[in-house]
Order: sequence, then C-alpha cells, then structure tokens
Amino acid sequence: MPLQSISGQATLPSPRPAEAPYFSGRRNDPIVDFLFEYDTLTTNHGLSDSQKVETIVHYIAPSMRDFWKTLDGYSTGDWATFKSTLESLYPDTSATKRYTKRALQEFVDNHAKTRRMRDEDDVMTYYRDFLALSKPLSNKQRISDEERSFEFFQGFHPDDRRLLAFRL
Repeated sequence: MPLQSISGQATLPSPRPAEAPYFSGRRNDPIVDFLFEYDTLTTNHGLSDSQKVETIVHYIAPSMRDFWKTLDGYSTGDWATFKSTLESLYPDTSATKRYTKRALQEFVDNHAKTRRMRDEDDVMTYYRDFLALSKPLSNKQRISDEERSFEFFQGFHPDDRRLLAFRL
C-alpha cells in the first residue's frame, strides 16, 4: 500500500512555537519578512491561495485579526490581492530611514574613526556593509558614482587611507 503524504492546514505548525512566522505589527517587524516566511511555509505545506488567506490571521497579533479580515482579498480568498494590500499598509519605514546620504556618511565617519583594516576579511566586511547602505541610494540615483567612490574611500581609517593612497 503506497504511503500518502499529508499536506494542508492540518500540517502547519501551531502559531505558538517560536519557529512559526508571527507578525506583531510593530515598527521593527517588517511585513515583507513575515509574508515571505508565511508564504514559504504555507506553500511547502500545500495550502491553496484561499487557505493561505484564511489561515494567516492565526499568525498575527490578535488585536489585528478583525481588521485584516476587512482588507481587500480576504473575503474572496485572493492571496495576491490580500498580500499586496498588506504590503501597502505596512511599508518598511526603517528602510527609508536607513538608506539616506546622512546614514551612509555617519557609517563612513564612524568606520573611519573606529576601525583599522587588518586583513582582506576586514576590507570585504567593510565593502559589504558599505554596499548595503550605498547601493539603494545609487539605484535610486540619490548619490552619484563619484560621491559613492569618495565616501567608500573616506570609510577607511586615516592611516589606512594614507597607505592606500601611496599604492594608488
């Protein structure tokens, strides 16, 4: 007798364990992260789009449940519409604050004051951190390539800058 795999809502983890996705609605709780985790979980468990919509309210703060049930896409079980509505209602405002010229300059200034580059790993860590802040600004044309290059170099400790300038 062949074994049948069990899928659907019954196989979802209870909303209580720490491993389950949960959305609190607080400022530091990005909806996009929650929706990605929830969508991945429910897709892996074989839920239909309408089941995703119906079940999601068990993974959010109880105070938001009645409100979410009034949103576009909920009553029709339209996951794409419902998800889009949620994303527009809970924009990631921390990203807007994080990706500013001022935030980039503060990062660069702090890095230059406090960090000496000891090896290639230090340089690559700085490079990745710098890109995480500067790339969104560059993509939105809020910083020129010249400004970006200048800021990158300024992020090195003054002693390291002198050594680099000597080699350039």
